[in-house]
Amino acid sequence: MNEHVLEFGKNIREFRSSNDILEDFDALRARYAADGYLLIRGFHDRQPVLDARLELLRELQDRGMLKPGTPLEDGEIAAGAKSTMFEHEVTYDRLPAVLNVVNSDRVMKFFSEFLQGPAMTFDFKWLRATGPSGFAGLHYDRVYMGRGTQNLH
Repeated sequence: MNEHVLEFGKNIREFRSSNDILEDFDALRARYAADGYLLIRGFHDRQPVLDARLELLRELQDRGMLKPGTPLEDGEIAAGAKSTMFEHEVTYDRLPAVLNVVNSDRVMKFFSEFLQGPAMTFDFKWLRATGPSGFAGLHYDRVYMGRGTQNLH
């Protein structure tokens, strides 16, 4: 990055899996405090994720973000595709499979246990798709999501 050399094992490292402590919420909270993240592989059931992926690929195709003439399931990005944002489209009548994944009972139960209180989600979901020649632009989500509070997890 800039003039800095990045080296795997020094300033780039593989994320540590938390699957080994998935049922131990005290250990998960300690891991999060130490590492600043939790990597949980296979948390979601596969089929709902595939359904959500296909739903989003259809939207990207409708927006001209996918390479014409290629199978939808491949999700091949079109040359020159920049970025798009799903603003008011993430609703149960427009993208139900996406919301079925991110708002699933399993997700909400996990976070209620992890945060030691009722988990809540935002009514509005911000989804961005960024092609190789685009970027999300400089932004600071806490301003929009926090609405004046620092108490976000």
